[in-house]
Amino acid sequence: MINITRIFSTLIALIGASGSLHADTITVCPDGTCDFASVDAAITAAADGDRIEIGSGVYEISENHDLEERSIEVVGVAEADEPTPCLQLTRNVGWYLGDLQYRIESVEFVGEVEGIPTHRLRLGESTLETDLRLQGCRFQGLRNGFIRVFTVDIDDCVFDNCFYDEYQSGFIYVRNASIEGCLFDSCVVGSGTSQGRFMIQALDFEAVDTIVRNCEFRYANNEWFRSYDAGSVVLRNCRFEENSSSYYGLVTIFGRVDALIEDCVFTGNHNAPGHAVGSITAVDTDSLLIRDCVFDDPAARCDDQTPPDRPGPRALGIFGGFDISIQDSDFIGGRGGIRWLVQFGLYYSIVPISVQGCRFINQGPGPDCTTPDPSTCPLGTAFAGLHAFPYDTPSQFPAPDAMAVFTDCVICGGGEVPMSGVWIDGGGNCITRNCTDLDEDGVSDACAPPKPGELEIHVPGEVATLDEALGLAVPGQSIILAPGDHELHGFRSLSAADLVVRAEVAIEGPANTARIHLIEGDGLGLRILSSPGAGVRFENLDLFLPNTGGIPSGCERSNYPTVAEGVIIAESSNLAFSGCRFFASSGRTAVVGQKASLRFDACEFLGETDGGLAVQVVLDDGHLEIDRSRLVGTRLQIADSTVSLTDTRSTNIADPRGAMQFIDSTTILEQCDVIDTTVDGSQIGGVDLRGGQMLVRDSWFRGFRTSAPSGAINVWAGGELSIAGSTFCDNEPADLDSPAGWTDLGGNAFDAEGCARMAGDLDGDGCITGADFGLLLQQWSVTSGSPADLNRDG
Repeated sequence: MINITRIFSTLIALIGASGSLHADTITVCPDGTCDFASVDAAITAAADGDRIEIGSGVYEISENHDLEERSIEVVGVAEADEPTPCLQLTRNVGWYLGDLQYRIESVEFVGEVEGIPTHRLRLGESTLETDLRLQGCRFQGLRNGFIRVFTVDIDDCVFDNCFYDEYQSGFIYVRNASIEGCLFDSCVVGSGTSQGRFMIQALDFEAVDTIVRNCEFRYANNEWFRSYDAGSVVLRNCRFEENSSSYYGLVTIFGRVDALIEDCVFTGNHNAPGHAVGSITAVDTDSLLIRDCVFDDPAARCDDQTPPDRPGPRALGIFGGFDISIQDSDFIGGRGGIRWLVQFGLYYSIVPISVQGCRFINQGPGPDCTTPDPSTCPLGTAFAGLHAFPYDTPSQFPAPDAMAVFTDCVICGGGEVPMSGVWIDGGGNCITRNCTDLDEDGVSDACAPPKPGELEIHVPGEVATLDEALGLAVPGQSIILAPGDHELHGFRSLSAADLVVRAEVAIEGPANTARIHLIEGDGLGLRILSSPGAGVRFENLDLFLPNTGGIPSGCERSNYPTVAEGVIIAESSNLAFSGCRFFASSGRTAVVGQKASLRFDACEFLGETDGGLAVQVVLDDGHLEIDRSRLVGTRLQIADSTVSLTDTRSTNIADPRGAMQFIDSTTILEQCDVIDTTVDGSQIGGVDLRGGQMLVRDSWFRGFRTSAPSGAINVWAGGELSIAGSTFCDNEPADLDSPAGWTDLGGNAFDAEGCARMAGDLDGDGCITGADFGLLLQQWSVTSGSPADLNRDG
């Protein structure tokens, strides 16, 4: 019945056409003076190649049209002082297009009823070789699927109050799309429980001079734009303002895509807490260049729906990918800057991303919407480089040597932790706590340089406490501690640091003049993050590590790779101690390094121990130097690192894991003593080598004890040991346990012969002379015992 009625209506319209039916131009106007008064009738009558001109007025459209074999143009021809022709949908309408060219210009389509998006306009039905051009049109209150064609060009169009919630597709779902001079205003994608919906999804996409504002992208994986795999994306001079999103943000570049985003502004956009990664999220891209853009979005809004294991959003989220560069862009306000994630199953490059000429201004930590407490597991406000998503175990993700290179960047006002993760300082950067208005336009835009005389912070002096000094210090400053006791309360993080903390008065006698006591408060300890330059250096200080209280460790389900808990943790940083003494007991780990460089020069670890484990130093994937130092009741646990120990003595330790364990590392022990190690029946050596290489030169091993088959040096399968000029004495059951053998470089003495070394013969010449005393003063420049106690046995 419907088809008969439609045919009958068409015949009447054809009769009323008065012979003008097959002209190239068909006219439509509401007063009956044109070829047709009905747009539906005009489209039905149009032949291939015809142009339909619609005069000003309101027209109801309700019919589907099969245009697969007819290429037509629909053009509004209102006078300058007349309203644009309005096509009011009274039901869902589909115009089914073929492998031809189509053009719609200067027409308004309205699908809303009483302001609510209600009816659908479907242009095209598949991705055939359809070429559709929309110019100067307005689409008001349309609901769900809109464009399904191969290629679409959209110029100077407005999409207002449109709604899309159909499964796994886009409001505009095409292969090739070009958008220029358009406005998307107050549109909504997703109902609040559905996901995988997009305003636009295209393989090759270009948007120029386009504004997206006041739109909502509700629930998971709903965005304004999402790319196909293996396409190309260009966004140029676009503006995104006052939008809200709930997951990946506004623009998602997904798959092996080449993307350029240039001269775009993101301002006032809100991301739901936890889920949202960034205003722009890039996943597995072949290349991504972001240039001359501004990200000025507020911080996340935390609420009761915050997932407990996801970090808050950033302006830019990058998951893996290749050839990624961010240039001359501004990241302003509370949102935070760049987050880069290397996740299991993603493509990733060993080449770090490049961040050049960018400004990260007054971002501050903002609400991170995460657990554990971000004060103990912080993410960098300017850059957060993460190794893996919380659901991937450490064995599942790669660990690149560097995640980003920052060059000529301004990073100011970012709180205590502007950077986290592995990054390289490419030079020309400034990182300070405070920003200044360099060009005097009323807007902060540069680092505030230290004023003359501000390169040193005296405690007490400029500030009263060490806590205050660490809260104010900027790169390049020194904190000078007066003689006496100084307390560091709770847990504190430092990032992108270039800082020296030292005693005002150098060592006098058996103790340092300035003493730091770490006091449990809201947490305990110090975490040094992402400080690849000068890093942090402590000089001539006593550090007292408490025996009780929770100490930080790798943050569970928060992407942090730290392998052990410790009072002082260095991640992707340089950390040095000179002339310092550590006091600890109860098996505390004093210092932990992850992708870090640790250096101890003329230091002592003095645990309150009766031959048991007092304190540990743990390092994974880094570099360790210990020179002229003394380790009492102290254990080293080193993996995947390079190690140099010189002029150092390890003594008086009882632990089933030995005094030193080196796993898959390259190690040199030179002029070292390892004395009085007890391993409690475990088949582990005093020095335990598991894989990797070790060179021992001019060293002394004495007093090793275990009831299991082992030795003062124990070599497991895969380990390579070379020894030169070293002595072994009073070790039970053996000096060496190396089933795979070892390389004798000569000059070694074992068993009784090794015991012939005199305790005071530091230079090994068989005599005790003034030269040995000179070596003593040089080697043990930090001492708590009598200078006459040459073998340190008390």
